[in-house]
Parts: sequence; structure tokens; C-alpha cells
Amino acid sequence: MAKLPARHAQPQTSTRLILIWSQVVHLVTLDNGAVMRQSEAIGLGVAVTGHAILLAVLSLGIASRAGLSVPQQSVAVVLADEVGLVDTSPTPNVEAATSMAPEVGEIEPFAPDEFAEETPDEVPPPEVTKPTTQTQFAAAPKPPPRPVDRSQRRRPDRRQRGSRLGNDFLDGVTDQESLSRSRNAPGAQAGPAVTASLQREITRKLKPRWRAPSGADVEKLVTTVSWSLGRDGRVSGKPRCVNQSGVNASNRPQKALHCERAIKAVLDAQPFDTLPEKFYDSWKSVRYQFDRKL
Repeated sequence: MAKLPARHAQPQTSTRLILIWSQVVHLVTLDNGAVMRQSEAIGLGVAVTGHAILLAVLSLGIASRAGLSVPQQSVAVVLADEVGLVDTSPTPNVEAATSMAPEVGEIEPFAPDEFAEETPDEVPPPEVTKPTTQTQFAAAPKPPPRPVDRSQRRRPDRRQRGSRLGNDFLDGVTDQESLSRSRNAPGAQAGPAVTASLQREITRKLKPRWRAPSGADVEKLVTTVSWSLGRDGRVSGKPRCVNQSGVNASNRPQKALHCERAIKAVLDAQPFDTLPEKFYDSWKSVRYQFDRKL
């Protein structure tokens, strides 16, 4: 016997449920031993009928979802024994070949433009005719030279003039023209660098001879000594102290001794023969400051 579909079985199930509920109500009424009123019986029947309809609707919804089937897509499978060795990758971008003519023809000669303007022929410049005759001027005759009269003789009564050159005209220093009347050559000008070099050389000669006195605040004493030098570097005259600074109550007793030792150092350091003679004008008169450090 063939089974009926689920959708046809749902009404029978609902009917059976209604019959079962009515029997249950009847049994309950009999058990209580009392007869239900007509209004109560109607209410109970409506309630049972509503529940039965609700159960029927839910049963139909579940049955309809269960009957749905998901469609399946069929895939065609082809079994092949041989596989073609053909590259299916896209064709790369290859430049097209250059087009060529079937035959190479000769180049046609250039045809002149018929409408081109005709240029007139170049006109040669006119020739300039040079005059054939030239005016010649006759040179004036030079006068004859006058004869030199050599018959003049020195007259004994003519006064003789003296010469401006003295017997010592060769005693000059230079053969160049000069407005100076001094026979001594001027010394070379000493710049700042030369002056500093001369001072270092004098310090080198004085430092071994200098003996500073000892005592309170003696390092503050500074004695300025002046002396003159000859070209041979020896002291001319007697050196003298021209100034002293840094004197106070503590070092005042050492003031005279400081000056004496400075003069002694100058006399003991001579001769200053290492000084360049060409700068003699710069070191012939020296003023030097003596302090403890020197």
C-alpha cells in the first residue's frame, strides 16, 4: 500500500485531536458529577477548537519546510585520454613587422618650381679707373752747409768758469738721482713683524743676565730702562731708568735695587751684535721694560 504524502495526513490528525479533546472534556464533566452550563461548554469548545487549529497550522508549516529539496547543479565531466600540448597563456605584445615595398624604385630628380622667382644675374661692380697722371712736386734744393769757422781761438783775457763738481763727488752712496744732501744711507723701514723680531732678539740677550730682587710684592715692580746702541751693538753712554710702575708700601724698599739690576743686565748683555745692521735706525735707541717674568 502506497504511503500518502504528509500534507494529506495533516487534516486527519487535526480531526483526531479535536475528538480527543471533546472526549477529555466529557470525561471531566462526568467525573465531577455535575452538569456544565451551556455557556461554559461553549467557551471550552471554542478554546479547544482554537488550540486544535493552532496545532494544525504549526504542523502544516513544519511539513512544508521538510518537503523542500535543494536543487543540485549537474557538472559535466569529460574523460579524455589525450591532452593537447597547446599553450593557453595570452600572446605577448609583439611589434608588427615593417612594411616593405615589392620593388625599390629609383629616386626621381627634383623638379624646379615653375613659379619660383627668377633671380637676376649679379652685376659686376664698376671698375674704378685710377688716374694715369700723378702730380709730382719737385723737391726744393737744400741750401749748402755753411762753412764752420774754426779760426776762433781761446782768448787769454776770457774768464774761466769753475766746475760744479767737487773733488769729493764720488763720495755719494748711490748712482741714482736723489734730492738728499746726506752722505749716509737711510736705514730700512721696520714693519710690525720686524719690530717684534727685534724685541725677541733683545729679550734673548737680556734674559740670562737679569736677576730680579726678592721681597714682598716685588713681582708688581716694572722698570723701564732706556739706552743707545752703536752700529757694533755696544752700549753708548750709560743706561738710565726712565720710569717705574707698580710701586707700593711693601715693595718700595726694593725700588732702587730693581733699577740697578736692570741697568746691570743691559751692560752685561752687550754687545747686541746679532741685530741686523740694515734696521739700525729701529734699534739704535732702545726702551725696555724689566719685570719679574721678563
